[in-house]
Amino acid sequence: MRKRRIAFTLVELLVVIAIIGILVGLLLPAVQSAREAARRMQCTNNIKQLALGLHLHHDAFRKLPSGFYDADTTTNQEAGWSWATMTLPYIEQQSVFNALRVREVNLEYYMQIITGFSHTTATPWQSFPPAVRQFVELTGSSLTLATHQCPSASGNPGMNNMQDQHYKRDDSIGIARSNYCSNGGLGTSFGITDIYQGPFFSNSNAPFAIITDGTSNTFALGERALNGTIEDKCTWLGVEKSWGNGGHTRMAMGGVQTPLNPLFSTTGARVSFSSFHTGGANFAMLDGSVRFVSDAVEFKATGPDYGIYQKLGMRNDGLVIGSLD
Repeated sequence: MRKRRIAFTLVELLVVIAIIGILVGLLLPAVQSAREAARRMQCTNNIKQLALGLHLHHDAFRKLPSGFYDADTTTNQEAGWSWATMTLPYIEQQSVFNALRVREVNLEYYMQIITGFSHTTATPWQSFPPAVRQFVELTGSSLTLATHQCPSASGNPGMNNMQDQHYKRDDSIGIARSNYCSNGGLGTSFGITDIYQGPFFSNSNAPFAIITDGTSNTFALGERALNGTIEDKCTWLGVEKSWGNGGHTRMAMGGVQTPLNPLFSTTGARVSFSSFHTGGANFAMLDGSVRFVSDAVEFKATGPDYGIYQKLGMRNDGLVIGSLD
């Protein structure tokens, strides 16, 4: 008597494979969702740490750091350190702060030396004088400040147009990448005057006392993660030399003149807030709290009764803010 062999038929095998494929298809979105939730939580923690850095700076100096520092207060034509550079000692980066000699020299000092090299050829950064070479090493891709990097935007190169000033001499050097900008208010260019009602602008040095709308009702920091060119990213370093009033302040600052998460082709998108999180972006309020703001938040193109999003961007408009929910 012959024994029957116990095995899968071809049809049964195909059915099992199909079932496994369906289960994997159902599982992958859940895994991706869990990973994005973890990345968003890390981003929340990052921007929270930066907001605490602002508070510690205020405790030490009785004022917030400026959006950026410009020694040329007449024409806003010099490169200058940013708010983020000034908070380095308060996010456990005192050694970087000291090595950059922030208290001794302005950013313009380094930029003038770097732009003294040929404008027609990309001089290798290794050929710079020792002090400037150290500056490039500290702020280039060899040093990444994790607190300034949103995990969801990790694939974004995050450079900016300081390469036009010959800071970025070759493709291997990034420029102090950051996915977080300070809030300049209701504008698209944040220059030497306080006309956009944000808590940060050139040489602002604002105390909390001028935040008359309340620190819990005013953005301090927001995300920037545009799928644009290298010219449209934030940096924790500062702003480069400008050819106009505030032309490159978007490197350190953002505004609410444009809706959250705009299309890159939208006018003003370069200075907007944006993220790679689904449905919105993280913002730190001036009281130190962090909110996830939906990109469906109320936005009105014109005033005087602006939308909730614009109201949160202004520190002293006196307008009542409705619920974000």
